[in-house]
Amino acid sequence: MKHYLLKALTNHLNTYQNIRFIKRIDNNIIKIEFTRQEAIFFDMTKGNATAFIKPNTKTSKKDFKAPFDIVLQKKFTNCNINKVYLKNDDKVFNIEVYAKSKYKKELLTISFEFTGKNTNTILLDENNTILEALRHIDENTSTRVIKVGLKLDDLIKPSFEFEKKECPNIKEVLENIYKNKEQKELENLKTQKINQLKKQKEKIQKILNTLDDVEVLKQKSTALYEKANLILSNIHNIKSYETKVNLIDFSGNNVEVQLNTKYPSPSVYANQLFKEAKKLKQKANFQ
Repeated sequence: MKHYLLKALTNHLNTYQNIRFIKRIDNNIIKIEFTRQEAIFFDMTKGNATAFIKPNTKTSKKDFKAPFDIVLQKKFTNCNINKVYLKNDDKVFNIEVYAKSKYKKELLTISFEFTGKNTNTILLDENNTILEALRHIDENTSTRVIKVGLKLDDLIKPSFEFEKKECPNIKEVLENIYKNKEQKELENLKTQKINQLKKQKEKIQKILNTLDDVEVLKQKSTALYEKANLILSNIHNIKSYETKVNLIDFSGNNVEVQLNTKYPSPSVYANQLFKEAKKLKQKANFQ
């Protein structure tokens, strides 16, 4: 998300006094209600973090119960906003609040780091100690360790200057971000479904390409029926050990008939031929 948009968002949210409700509603999306009418969604997807406003703010069916979510809702629901600011004028969006506890007011911070590979949401106490984080990072992964109980090291601010630009209506911008986001997701879903249909079509076409022509199937079926009938009509002339015999077909022609000795008798083989002929006939009828 652009630095100047984050800056405009800090100015906008500094007009509010409370966080009414806060909850993670998706793997990387946190919803914050400032009033009954206005909620901001922080999408902290790594490398593509942004904030948006969407028209339908119904609560998600997902119910996240990780330690991060427990601390988030317990500490940051129904709390008073002290200030909203960009830490070190970087893309680290901080909401500092006074949270009510049984014994005292706690000064806490929810820090949204819109910083590419370091994208994260970190919950901090007044001493900058980590209470919880959306993503924990150990010493094997980075020199900047994100673990409960450790002090949070500041990010090194980029050496380049951020784009300076006015944003007269941040709410309209955030609404458009959501519309674009939704459109992109729909396009991705459409592409995904089209690719799935293409694969299914290719699979079906491969199956169709392997199927015999209807007429060929009928011819094969007829030939098997004729062979089976010829064997049965001459069963008394065929020895069980023979692999082929010369028989007179129903048109009076002398034909050589191949037998299959894996079957115990010529009659069993003939019955098998009838079964195969029937299957081919059914196959032809359904194509």
